[in-house]
Amino acid sequence: MRTAIDAFERAKMTENNAAAYGVLTRILLTEGKLSDAQNAAQRALILSQQTGSRPPHFDAAVAGARVKAAIGKSKGALQDLQGVLAEATKFGYVPYELEVRLAIGEIEMQSGKASTGRPHLEALAKDARAKGFLLIARKATAAAKVQGSSHK
Repeated sequence: MRTAIDAFERAKMTENNAAAYGVLTRILLTEGKLSDAQNAAQRALILSQQTGSRPPHFDAAVAGARVKAAIGKSKGALQDLQGVLAEATKFGYVPYELEVRLAIGEIEMQSGKASTGRPHLEALAKDARAKGFLLIARKATAAAKVQGSSHK
């Protein structure tokens, strides 16, 4: 991912670079590198503000919310994501709407709110499948089962 980021920086592809930093944030969170993830999310946000496009903003906002949840501020992360969800829905960005809903459900599950998160993820899986977004549907189904089982 860092190779892609370097290439995007050299080519001055700001939108792609913002998205890449969003992906890097998620990778770093998975690896437990919270400080690095915070830095990557901040970089995604800065880059997204340099573009006139909504998708980089969505990527950066989701990355930032995931970091916020990882540092124990799930309530704030969920509030942030509700705003992003409203914007993505308003402007018809269906893939981002689904991604944001996935992040909301995952954060709910991770923060011990399985009674809220599981139904959200199950509804998301159904909606995503109906719209042809099978990867998101699979992720939602897995998150409802795997993460839910650890919070029973």
